[in-house]
Amino acid sequence: MYDLKKKVPEVSRKSRDNGKNLRLGDRDFAILRFILEMKNCSSEHVWEKFFREDDVGIKYCQNRLSRLRRGDFLLSHYTYDGPTRYYTGTDKARMVVMDFFGLSEDEVPAPRKDVDLRQFLHDKGLTWARIFLEKSGAISEWSWSSEASIIRKYFYGKSVTELGGCVIPDAVVKIISSTGVERLVALEFERTQKTPEKRREKIRGLFADDNKWAVKIFIFGDDGVENAWAETFKDVFLDQAKRWEEGKEGNGYRTPRDFRDDCEYFSKQVLLTSTYSELAAKYKEADGKVKLVDFFKEEKFFFGARKILNEIKRKKELEEASRKRSEEEARHDRSGTEKEKKGVLGRVFSKGRE
Repeated sequence: MYDLKKKVPEVSRKSRDNGKNLRLGDRDFAILRFILEMKNCSSEHVWEKFFREDDVGIKYCQNRLSRLRRGDFLLSHYTYDGPTRYYTGTDKARMVVMDFFGLSEDEVPAPRKDVDLRQFLHDKGLTWARIFLEKSGAISEWSWSSEASIIRKYFYGKSVTELGGCVIPDAVVKIISSTGVERLVALEFERTQKTPEKRREKIRGLFADDNKWAVKIFIFGDDGVENAWAETFKDVFLDQAKRWEEGKEGNGYRTPRDFRDDCEYFSKQVLLTSTYSELAAKYKEADGKVKLVDFFKEEKFFFGARKILNEIKRKKELEEASRKRSEEEARHDRSGTEKEKKGVLGRVFSKGRE
């Protein structure tokens, strides 16, 4: 993906000792933690994240990963991505990461014995997205929680099956707002369009009024995927607004305040979006620390909840006024018909008396 430097420092042949004399440094612990959190990583991922700024070539990174593999801290795998190796962590790596960083089992995902090819491209893109955001300073180091960690932290270790219809984001990131308040951001990487039903299910789940994150980030595979999801966003939000408006009239809401509270919640949530290529381009152009919002577009239609509700209300008022006019005209027509009938009957009776 990037132009890799060709500078390769000399590596002594004595280092090829099957990892028996391997001494782990701070960067090694960080590499192991990163790979465990992201399920699997390629040497390019690791080089961009941990070695690029040190002005060394990717070969040096590959040699270090090979030593970690020989020391039983990593497993290497080939996929369908050419000659590139992908690495997963081991139980040994997890134990040393927990010890070095002072983390619990809930905070370090269990290692993967192999690369899940069903999610390979998704996981690869998600890893690059994390690198883009962390290296540019848009999010803090180690503020990223993977899907497995999210279930342990926020859903008490339940399995995805046990959670039923609950939607788990790809990652949750902690950010500090300008006022010093810590906020949780749910991040989703959507590489494909999926079916409209699946899109609606995921959006409704992530934007439910009882979830734990008020800011949502969606990264899309390309413009076509983004357009498909944008249409579904609008449909879901409008449908939700309609249901809330109906609830105002007693369908599911105890008081008008309940309805207003839901509207407030709906209008305060934040939706940020970007395509993968836009994210990569902004990362390359980034000079110094970049704010998270600089990477994404803020979807204005999401903040139009009240406007949507007002439009629905005005439409209902117009429909009600039209209905009343129709009823009034119908009553007037019936009244005129009855008078006409009475007039006809009156004349008939008059003629009969004569």
